[in-house]
Amino acid sequence: MYTLFTKDIELNIDTGAGIISSLKLGGAVRTHGACPIFRIRLRDLNGACYYIDSTKSNLVSASANEFVYNGFGGDFNFLTVRVIVRAAGFISWQISVENVPNEYALEWAEFPKICLPRLIDNCPSGGRILFPYDEGILLTDESSLPRYEPEFPMSGAHF
Repeated sequence: MYTLFTKDIELNIDTGAGIISSLKLGGAVRTHGACPIFRIRLRDLNGACYYIDSTKSNLVSASANEFVYNGFGGDFNFLTVRVIVRAAGFISWQISVENVPNEYALEWAEFPKICLPRLIDNCPSGGRILFPYDEGILLTDESSLPRYEPEFPMSGAHF
């Protein structure tokens, strides 16, 4: 377990399981279940999609601020995902994907992934969340969240 602290944030990462296990803001738990630290999508030469996330790694190594995930099996056995996270006055994140096989292309990465409860459950007066796909959508009601995978190029909102 790896814990980061700032003035108002406590973030717990289970590096072995590959999950962000909890996030506290101002002492209140704001997560709703565990989420993989990252999720990436690769495409092969024919356009088929392949998803990799931190919970699927067979080899994990962790040092003070760096977690390295390898051994995703099959064609991705040598794929390496390196995560660097630091806390000072804020929490900063970096991700790199290395050793992508030549017949695949990295399309996108969701990182860091933090599972939040419904906005009304998280804050009785509601709240707002920035949904980062397309040009970005600022939502006050998460039931409006689009339920689709991002495809590129996008032509704007698909509601």
